Amino acid sequence: MEGLGSFTFDRVARLHIPLVPFLLICAIIEPMILGDSHPYRGNLSATSLIGNFLFLQWLLPDFIIRSMGTEIQPYGLNRPLWTLAIEFWTYILFAGVFFGTRTRPWRLSAVLIGIGAAVILGTTIYSGHGKGLPVIWLLGAAAYFSMRNFPPINQTARLIAAIVLVPTVLLIFTPAMWPATGDYSWPFNLLIFSCFVLLLILVSATNTTPGRLTSFFGSFAYSVYITHYPVMYLLHQSGVLPSGAAGAIGASGLCLAFGWAYSLPLEQRYKLIRERIKTWTFSKTRK
Repeated sequence: MEGLGSFTFDRVARLHIPLVPFLLICAIIEPMILGDSHPYRGNLSATSLIGNFLFLQWLLPDFIIRSMGTEIQPYGLNRPLWTLAIEFWTYILFAGVFFGTRTRPWRLSAVLIGIGAAVILGTTIYSGHGKGLPVIWLLGAAAYFSMRNFPPINQTARLIAAIVLVPTVLLIFTPAMWPATGDYSWPFNLLIFSCFVLLLILVSATNTTPGRLTSFFGSFAYSVYITHYPVMYLLHQSGVLPSGAAGAIGASGLCLAFGWAYSLPLEQRYKLIRERIKTWTFSKTRK
């Protein structure tokens, strides 16, 4: 099962190498700083931590939730972590489809794994947290890989994309477009997908300065994503920054700086760490 196993290992390593240390840091820091005033004290349990490592946030079937007596929610302050669960199981669904049609010795196993991932993701496609996110992510991946095979887009197309991008971004920040429940929705997700495609058009030539900037931010974007919510919450609680637009801009800048610093030993070296883990694991297995 080398193909499917290798793919799954690589995806788990990519997500876990930056994620696990930060969650362990949160497990120590959050109770120390917030104590009884922690808004999500019930989500600081070992069960919640393990559930987040397994990418099960808000994805367990009702009968399992009833038997456990609790639902796996994002750990502590880190509320956006539920999206990682959808991302991971979307990867597994893709792997099941891909290897189920190509890897003959393990075709049945791959198909069953893909079906399991589809069942886990089922409700997120049409309801619940992250409504439609798996489909939008798959569309985004298709758009990205399609763009890679196209010749560089000319300046006129980029100018049109830049002009269209402005009102599209403004729509994202328009409260009327936000789902009433505070969750994601199909229209909102498609709006974000449109921005993604327009940005791809703008940076389609990789030798441009925007292309290099995109590559730079991409090298630590995941670290910013998994760290920004607790950092912003603690900055807000501490009163270090003023309220309003100035505070929001300052917090955003500090989140980018913290995410970049955090990424240096982990996300930006994850391939090296992954290979060392793989070598260590295989050497132990052989013994």
